[in-house]
Amino acid sequence: MPRRNKIALIGAGNIGGELAALCARHELGDVVLFDIPEKEGVAKGKALDLEQNGTILGHDAKVTGSSNWADCAGSDVVIITAGVPRKPGMSRDDLLSVNLKIIRNVAENLKKHCPDAFVIVVSNPLDVMVYELKKVTGFPANKVVGMAGILDSARFQLFLAEAAGVSVKDVRAMVLGGHGDTMVPIIGNCTINGIPVKQLVAADKLAAIVERTRNGGGDRRDRDGDRLPQGPEAPDGVRRVPRRRVRVQGHVPRRSDRARRRRRREDRPDRADGRGEGDAREVRHGGSRSHRSRQEALRTHR
Repeated sequence: MPRRNKIALIGAGNIGGELAALCARHELGDVVLFDIPEKEGVAKGKALDLEQNGTILGHDAKVTGSSNWADCAGSDVVIITAGVPRKPGMSRDDLLSVNLKIIRNVAENLKKHCPDAFVIVVSNPLDVMVYELKKVTGFPANKVVGMAGILDSARFQLFLAEAAGVSVKDVRAMVLGGHGDTMVPIIGNCTINGIPVKQLVAADKLAAIVERTRNGGGDRRDRDGDRLPQGPEAPDGVRRVPRRRVRVQGHVPRRSDRARRRRRREDRPDRADGRGEGDAREVRHGGSRSHRSRQEALRTHR
């Protein structure tokens, strides 16, 4: 019987949970969602939710929540999201002193329990975390990587599409260098539907987009979720979408909605179909005359 791949996610926070869902949905292998003992309940809860979700979506992957490194033993791939996240106003380097201790602990346990794993680091500051993990584990250079270039390129691509008013599918963008203030968006190689981006986006806007890409993560956190300031106080480049109440199919009206409709029916004049007040009252309480006649005919026939 062939052996299934095993994927360990170190850190069961938002990113870890989302990656676990993707791995399970695409049946990349069995998943272990690992976190510290204080958050073991969170890891187990998310794992149970994902397994139950699999019965609906039709994917078959075992998802386990744990705080025991032994459950990660023999993993083929390890994805590290553990660490303190950035807060508004913080740079990636501000996390160094705290997350360095965490990554060293993770590295020691990986060396012991997952010596043959391919490791992907997501924790910030990314470049330092990748270097420290490789140094502590002693893993080959081709077995330890950081997830950053594709994220930075995706942000750059999105911002260019917004500035040009085109679909992101039409934009080709690339960012090189480290995951921080020194990253280098390659403007000369960026195109929009094959046209160099410099011909479609003004130079001052391009400079602002490059700066925004470098501070992409901090820009998102400074906005405090979806509670964005509107009007003149809104940050530059923020797309202002007016809030609309959407009627969803299958929506159950609130009690006030039902009462309002009932009052509207009671207040409207009789229908202009030839029926009088007595006929309308009969329709409301006993059905139409033709309907009652059919019912009586059926009873007589029986």
